[in-house]
Amino acid sequence: MWRFAVNRLFIIFLTLFFLSIFLFFLVRIIPGSPEMVILLQRGGIINTEELTNLREELGHNTSLFNQYIGWAMKMIRFDFGASYQSNLPVVEEIFSRINGTLLLAGPSLAISTLAGIIISFYATLYNGSRWDKWIGNISIFLSSLPNYLVGLLLVLIFSIHWKITPVYGNDTWLHFILPIVTASLSLSAVFVQLFRQIIGEVIESLYFEAARARGLKNVVLYSRTLYLPCIHGFLTVIAANIGSLWGSIIVIETTFAWPGIGNYIIHAVSVRDYPVIIGFTLIMALFTMLIYLIIDMLLRYIDPRQKWKERGREW
Repeated sequence: MWRFAVNRLFIIFLTLFFLSIFLFFLVRIIPGSPEMVILLQRGGIINTEELTNLREELGHNTSLFNQYIGWAMKMIRFDFGASYQSNLPVVEEIFSRINGTLLLAGPSLAISTLAGIIISFYATLYNGSRWDKWIGNISIFLSSLPNYLVGLLLVLIFSIHWKITPVYGNDTWLHFILPIVTASLSLSAVFVQLFRQIIGEVIESLYFEAARARGLKNVVLYSRTLYLPCIHGFLTVIAANIGSLWGSIIVIETTFAWPGIGNYIIHAVSVRDYPVIIGFTLIMALFTMLIYLIIDMLLRYIDPRQKWKERGREW
């Protein structure tokens, strides 16, 4: 287990290393240098003297290799520089807004997972029925809709037409309803399709048929014989959709003007605030890969067969 964790941490380090190189040189390849962006944000007339002074201030008057080494040493200490807009540290700007994003992502993931398990289990029990077909068609339809369109439709129905929920902000618990529902609808639709397939494979397996032939009660049959083997597949599906959840939350925050990290990043991209963009990309990559690592370790703890597979490869 610990050898696996150490190997994965090493892979995470290498991934972040190559990603940092790519981002560092990408900023310097795209049209418009960082110095020009900063001077444009400050206003005034741009001349050669100001550009030269700013390059010396930022340390951009040396070779690219030396610039990257200096930048990487700061990055290791979680120092991604200051925002071009606010002149505040990037880490401070990001973590001051991350709570708003987690308040949407956490409940959305929990609701989607619970709804996906319940609905897929119901569809499996009535396999081939009219309800099963309806559930399949609705889940395909919802998973194909873009999040911003779902959000706009919910705003038109519940906020403008029925006037039940507010549109923008996060002052009361009512503000959470539409963003969370928007994120949960598409994600739960994906979970229903994938969980339905996982549960169906377990039910058709020989050991489930053997357990049913032994005359086990339905409570024991479905709670232990069915769901315990399904947990491995459920966690794998959840881990695979973490990245798409982050993308959905960014779009939803923009749609509902939610004060989270997604709305802030969209604004940073529009004004070409490079330190914020690079810092956000690296922090989110690290956070996502750590989630993958935790889920993989849970899978190996739940399913001991993974340990024996690793030992077999060693021999």
